[in-house]
Amino acid sequence: MNIQQDLIDTVQEIVTRGFNYLDQGHLDTAVALFTTVIDLEPDRAVVYHYRGEAYYTQGAFDNAIGDFSKAIAIEPNFAEAYSNRGLAYEVKGELDLAIQDYNTAIRLNPHETLAYYNRARFYSFGEEEEIALDLAIQDYNMAIKLDRYFVNAYHNRGLSYLMLEDFDRAVEDFDMAIKLNPNLVNTYKGRGMAYTFMEKFERAVNDYSKAIELDPDDVETYRDRGKAWMHLSKWEKAAADLIAAGEIPPEDVVAALSVSESEL
Repeated sequence: MNIQQDLIDTVQEIVTRGFNYLDQGHLDTAVALFTTVIDLEPDRAVVYHYRGEAYYTQGAFDNAIGDFSKAIAIEPNFAEAYSNRGLAYEVKGELDLAIQDYNTAIRLNPHETLAYYNRARFYSFGEEEEIALDLAIQDYNMAIKLDRYFVNAYHNRGLSYLMLEDFDRAVEDFDMAIKLNPNLVNTYKGRGMAYTFMEKFERAVNDYSKAIELDPDDVETYRDRGKAWMHLSKWEKAAADLIAAGEIPPEDVVAALSVSESEL
């Protein structure tokens, strides 16, 4: 009997079970299983990384950073661990450390798709300055080049183009994201906003309507659709949406729409 091989097989089975539980969202069980493996074999970098992912998903960011750091200490070239530690640092507001980790991940592995995506998201949502958005778009371009089915990269690049007022490119990216996943509420909202700025109000209404169909409780979308209806002179529909959004009380509808009509 090869006891050592049996132990290795047993440990690997535990790792596999832990990963499956992590993938299914059973985070406490995943953490417990990964901890068991770490107690048996404390030099497995990937297991610290998996447990770090579980901690991150739980919102235990300090624990996640500790595990990602341990994985990096064992394997200094572990690009994915740097990328994920960057995410945890970013959530904690430690932005200098976050960008350092994203940069290191990309330097270690220029094909680390998520590192480009994470850094792009950091640029695009950290500031609205044009230079930051341009940097974000460059990284989204690279993420999409590495994974042409990366839905979130198309969506976020579309938002970056939207903020730069490049509405045609924004619509192209939102189109692609929706083609890949037709149930993206925020992408319909984003495309609806682009169409609004392009004064294509019927298309905007269609997109806002789809977003409302997918998420009927989002009052912000009712407001945006209501304003689009106003541009189309559909006053009753505009009033219904603005009331649903809480923008105007029912008793003030007539007066509010009269003022709005005179301003269009």
